[in-house]
Amino acid sequence: MLGATKKVAILASVLFLMVLSPRANAQTAQAWNAFAPTFTAKYTVSTFTPDIAISVSRIQAQVIPPLLPLPGCKTEPVVQISGGATVHNLTLTGAANDSGPIALSYAAGVPITLSVSTASQCLSWATGANIVIQYDTSALSGEVTSLKNQNTALSAQVASLQGQVAVLSSQLTTCESGGAAT
Repeated sequence: MLGATKKVAILASVLFLMVLSPRANAQTAQAWNAFAPTFTAKYTVSTFTPDIAISVSRIQAQVIPPLLPLPGCKTEPVVQISGGATVHNLTLTGAANDSGPIALSYAAGVPITLSVSTASQCLSWATGANIVIQYDTSALSGEVTSLKNQNTALSAQVASLQGQVAVLSSQLTTCESGGAAT
């Protein structure tokens, strides 16, 4: 006869493994926000030095009115993110500006600079912009992949244990009803 204690232990193990599963869905997305007050000159808006390697996935700039294009505008402003050899430019052509999905890798400990790399040649231009740089922490991305692989293995173990629990439950029911165990 199978002991009730063993059955409870198996069920507890299955539940424990199920609780671990959400860890594999950890997200690593982060945002670096900066405000550029003017676009009439070239300057550094902000500098960020990550402690671990990162991958920039999108740059967005929301311009404060007046909106582009303005009559007499010869050169639209450009914001640039750079660090080491990795550089990306975003030309501001309207109220909402978006790089779309990108993949820029930056090493740990290397300063990343957000700057106005091309000043506006407009007679009148926006008073500033809020700039958001979305990035993922590469080192943690590897950990997430590892956790997802562990989750897959644990899911297989949970399925196997659930099958075993069903068999043991059936055997216990048979034993308790006085029948012969199979």
